[in-house]
Amino acid sequence: MFTLSWILFHFITCLLATCTAPPPPNPNRDVPVTPNPTPWQGTSTWVGTIAEPAAPRFWDHHTVRVVAEEFWNRIHAIAPQESGTIVAALWIYGHGIFLGSIPHTQPGNEIIDGQDLFKRNAPEYAPLLWSMIENRRLTTNKKTSLWHAEDMAAYCL
Repeated sequence: MFTLSWILFHFITCLLATCTAPPPPNPNRDVPVTPNPTPWQGTSTWVGTIAEPAAPRFWDHHTVRVVAEEFWNRIHAIAPQESGTIVAALWIYGHGIFLGSIPHTQPGNEIIDGQDLFKRNAPEYAPLLWSMIENRRLTTNKKTSLWHAEDMAAYCL
């Protein structure tokens, strides 16, 4: 599953960065601290942040890749049953990397639904994000998530 998740992550990052091929790693790049995935409000949703160091700024999209991959690995070390977890990493230059997974329901605790919780909390905690996504609707009959890992990463801003 990591391969599929990584392909999706790389595809999204390349689209956002409009890259054609990854540049060579920067040997001077700061090595970020290991992300610490935290379950979000009793759900099977994971969030995390890493603050960007003030100086020197040697982060690039390889840094984001390393952080996202480590975040994914740490989630599976903590909760190996979550093999289908997809993570998103959002790098805001000068601030840090914000991480999130798809809002899910915690198995065995169907009272707290990650999708509903996101919908209830986003207007208050992420009003700008919510103003952009509140009218999102599913365009398929398949059972799928309305809110995605990228939404959760942006929610963490």
